[in-house]
Amino acid sequence: MTLKIIKAQECVMKKLPLIYQKALLLQAARLYFEELSILEIRPLVDQMLNAGIYLDDFLDIITIDSIASSQEIRPPFQRILAYFKLEVTSEQEAAWILAANYVREIINYPDDAINTMQSLVSFLGYAIDKSYDIDNFCRLSYDLDDIYDIYATPERIACYSNGESYEKAMGRIQKKSVEEAQNWLKNHQKDIPLDFLTCINNE
Repeated sequence: MTLKIIKAQECVMKKLPLIYQKALLLQAARLYFEELSILEIRPLVDQMLNAGIYLDDFLDIITIDSIASSQEIRPPFQRILAYFKLEVTSEQEAAWILAANYVREIINYPDDAINTMQSLVSFLGYAIDKSYDIDNFCRLSYDLDDIYDIYATPERIACYSNGESYEKAMGRIQKKSVEEAQNWLKNHQKDIPLDFLTCINNE
């Protein structure tokens, strides 16, 4: 290891930039649901290396097989998290992180709000009774299904659309998705793990 890299390890890593903290915490949350992918971890490690951040454990990520399972990625990835003192301690904490990430993406990228909202519902819809407060998003998803059904044929449009065009209907769902996301984030600051909340509040 060169002196330059040692300095990067001693200085840069003590204050890991929030962008990398967020990315690592997000992947740590995905690990709880066995969704950790080398195809996402490896580009993250490459970005950190390009920023002058180096750990020996990065080599294990870079050299691991591209079809490696979550279980194979887990050991070196957990060592990376431990080095930076980043931790996701439970499935519930992981779920709040992932939900907050989806919600922030709805706000930050409103043009893709509908697709992100559907991903959120698909991920956490089963957990509607676990107090993640996504019932409004679920209702929007049901409304979206109705729109797709209504506009499937001209006959259904005539019977059910009440004069609302497809574009207007989709715009209504998009706007409502962003509004619900803003309300959700405002109402659940205390539920989102502090490290991740700090990251998304400083984007």
